[in-house]
Amino acid sequence: MKRSVISWVSFGLVSLLLFAILSTANPFTGLTWLVKFGDYFEPRALPQLRKIKHSELFDSWGYDGQFYAQMAIRPDPHDASIVKAMDDSPYRFRRIFLSAFCHLLGCGNAAFTLHLYSLANIFFWLLAAVLLARWWIRLDDWLSLLRWSGVIFSAGALSSILCAMPDLPGLFLMMVGLYYLGSNRRLLGACFLALSGLSRETNLLGCVGVSGKKPGYAVLALLPPLLWFGYLLTVFGTFDGGLRNFDWPWNGVMGMFAWERTHGITGWRLAVPTFGAISLYAQAFHILGHPRWSSGLWRVGAAFAALFFFLGTSVWEGYPGAIYRVLLPMTFVFNVLVKDWKWAVAGNLHIILMFLFVRSDLNSALCTISG
Repeated sequence: MKRSVISWVSFGLVSLLLFAILSTANPFTGLTWLVKFGDYFEPRALPQLRKIKHSELFDSWGYDGQFYAQMAIRPDPHDASIVKAMDDSPYRFRRIFLSAFCHLLGCGNAAFTLHLYSLANIFFWLLAAVLLARWWIRLDDWLSLLRWSGVIFSAGALSSILCAMPDLPGLFLMMVGLYYLGSNRRLLGACFLALSGLSRETNLLGCVGVSGKKPGYAVLALLPPLLWFGYLLTVFGTFDGGLRNFDWPWNGVMGMFAWERTHGITGWRLAVPTFGAISLYAQAFHILGHPRWSSGLWRVGAAFAALFFFLGTSVWEGYPGAIYRVLLPMTFVFNVLVKDWKWAVAGNLHIILMFLFVRSDLNSALCTISG
């Protein structure tokens, strides 16, 4: 009986958020407001994009999803028009999977491709919600519901949806890859890990989940992303984009609090990113404090926990910062492994951040203009 109730509660929570997002769709521009096109970037946008009705944020630079959405329309690093539309071409093109996926499904239709891209995160979110409950966290008590919610309603997952970023699809691919590795379908698992690495380069850390007795599968997972990165190096002649995202431990979180004060985020509003920071530290300390070297899943979590301490201010800053998306794999591993209520609550305080972010972001859908 309890399991049935918890399953219905999880279904209701997903349905409620899904309805809230879909209800913001504009009859002319759809859900393109999720992409966060900024009108300041409009003069350098792709010519194909200018012909499509889409939403733009007024008096804004927009957000990073606008670059990946244009890559979906024209995923060719040799094309001068898409390079002009980017802020950092070598950096953006490394994360080609979601853009290429939508481009292939769009069959060359730019408008259809753009709308597919704006919906893609929702599609992968629903798949992740189902597979997480089926493969990783069985919804049979209230603790399991909290752990499942800590992934599906995490600040990282929902900011990926509400900013149309490639992070959540990358997590989904990693989840599937790690499951297949654990089910002795290592070839299939390596293929999914490779696609995850083409979603975000830090996801290549997922390869530590491959058993040391079968290192060939780790090489197989690393090979496609590394070949793609090498190809981009020959095209652009540089590979230094993103290095500013790293710093010494503690500098990042201290920089985040300085950024919050500079942008007038004080009082109770400052408590929200504080809860988020506490949750990430709780996740990292729990994973590293409960070593399971024989577990591929734990090794992946430990790798991301180690990465966490060296992420710089540019990743921490924001409301919420990109750090929640970067560390989605750590959040996933933590919630799969944690079995204690105290740790589970401490590691999922970021859900509070999610509620406030979703509320403000859904309201921003009413503050866009059509392109």
